[in-house]
Amino acid sequence: MKLRAALLAAPLLCLSAFTAGAHEFLVKPDAAAIAEGQPLGVSLYITEVYIKPDRLPPAGSSELVLVTATGATPIALTEDKAGKRLHANVTAPAGGFVLAAQTGRTRAASERNPKSTRMESFSKALVNIGENGIHGTALGTRLEILPVSSPAGLKAGDTLTVKVLFDGQPAAGRVQATYDGHTDKEHGYVVRTESGADGIARIRVTAPGLWLIRTKAVRDGGAKDADVYEASASLLFRVE
Repeated sequence: MKLRAALLAAPLLCLSAFTAGAHEFLVKPDAAAIAEGQPLGVSLYITEVYIKPDRLPPAGSSELVLVTATGATPIALTEDKAGKRLHANVTAPAGGFVLAAQTGRTRAASERNPKSTRMESFSKALVNIGENGIHGTALGTRLEILPVSSPAGLKAGDTLTVKVLFDGQPAAGRVQATYDGHTDKEHGYVVRTESGADGIARIRVTAPGLWLIRTKAVRDGGAKDADVYEASASLLFRVE
């Protein structure tokens, strides 16, 4: 399901296994708090060293929307090849909002990979969290990390509770987290844990900064146009 179609279908949002493919698709705003009406830069990129651009996402299959309590607005993207990113500028609405992005492609079967695979990545970043409860809005993407408790006011040593959802249902799987600048090595995680059958995972944040929580899921027969469906999801938020 396309992110834009999933979000725009409702005008008011009331809202595992690991495989190879270590690159992570992320949406990263220039700031996690901003005054209403001010411009905010947003970048979409693929990264291995969190959180630095490593590769330009495919422009033709990447989407970005701005989500508020009253609906979702698609945002046009431009290529920045030198910066290895897709970029957009948005005007901050009143209250908290979510920047949500998606990209995907289908890998054909080959001698090395005998099964065709549909791969999708979903990423969302929370901005001005705590102002209107937008952090708890489920966007309806196939794989999603949903904060159960609010990330607003989190400080080093606190714990954030999240729920992993696949097709809207709680899902068990590996959950990892880190923060921007933690290490210059690839895939340097601070937290490695798992969600249970109830989808619940708990992340202890250990430092201030921009945090990333990510998970993946694989389902045989989970895609109409491929043998295997593989999804990744991430959630970005700031710890003061």
